[in-house]
Amino acid sequence: MEEVEWRRRWTKNLKCSVWQRITIDDDRGPLFVKYCSDDERYEVLFTDLVNTWTERLHSKDIERRNKEINPTVEVPLAKLLSQLEEVLKDRSQGTNYKLMPSPDGMDLTVSFKFVGLPFSWKFCGKSANPTMACEHFAVPLMTMVSHLTHQRDQLIRLLKSKDKEIFDLKSQGIQTTRKNLETKIFDETSFINEMLSSHEFEEQVKNAGRVDAFNDHNQKLYSAIMMKANWLENLAKANMGEISAKEQTFDGSVIQTLPSNGGNSWASNRVPASIVTPAVNMTPDTSPNKTPSKQETSKDVELLRRQQLEEKLAEREEKEQKKKKKKLKF
Repeated sequence: MEEVEWRRRWTKNLKCSVWQRITIDDDRGPLFVKYCSDDERYEVLFTDLVNTWTERLHSKDIERRNKEINPTVEVPLAKLLSQLEEVLKDRSQGTNYKLMPSPDGMDLTVSFKFVGLPFSWKFCGKSANPTMACEHFAVPLMTMVSHLTHQRDQLIRLLKSKDKEIFDLKSQGIQTTRKNLETKIFDETSFINEMLSSHEFEEQVKNAGRVDAFNDHNQKLYSAIMMKANWLENLAKANMGEISAKEQTFDGSVIQTLPSNGGNSWASNRVPASIVTPAVNMTPDTSPNKTPSKQETSKDVELLRRQQLEEKLAEREEKEQKKKKKKLKF
């Protein structure tokens, strides 16, 4: 599957959601939150840059918690999930945020006006796996630094090329119509030293990058990086034959194994037919009491999986041929 087609089918997940900066109503520093929801559940991740907490909540638990916190306010589930996302994005004065330690981790309480009525919500965060914090924060930030460095290098190269172009024009006797439009020849070393000695640089060091690290521009870059990483992860799995390029779970990870019968896996209703283990047909020579070995079963499953994949590719190729024929008719 091409990346363009994958992006058309792609659905939002927590990995590609951007970080929002919110201010807590105490002496704590800013809190960074990312949130994602669909029609039945939400997932939230928040960090104070020291610890990271997360919560996943399904529809029944969301409705139960709403009755406990807001017993007099009935809200449709879809509307509530959408409103929580808007509240975490909105940094207006009418919204208050509080952090309270809990036995399992940290609770984030959000208070705001909903349809003119006082409304609050509690995210009961549990300590996140260090790997999760690394995947959502450290690694993307390093990638952002790397890409912004590349952008800077390209801009410096462009500026130097522009200076050569201007010099060539001036050597031909062409002058600017206004003196205020004239610029000095760009000097990279002087520019870097000037930036490092500026007041803005000092303010950024004081704030430890908390103010502008996730401004609108950087949020777009973060989202683009995470989506590209999501595509590359799915593509690698597809090339290894483990999944199709479009199969993924709600949090952006790929589906690799079937959920247990008693578990509440989020992917339980999203298991693709291509990885469901088919029943092994018994031959007349096979004893009813004899069960196939694990090696035989795995070979049969792999063979069936390959056959299904070949059938899908053949169907797709046939559809593309039909589309081409239709275009030729027009």
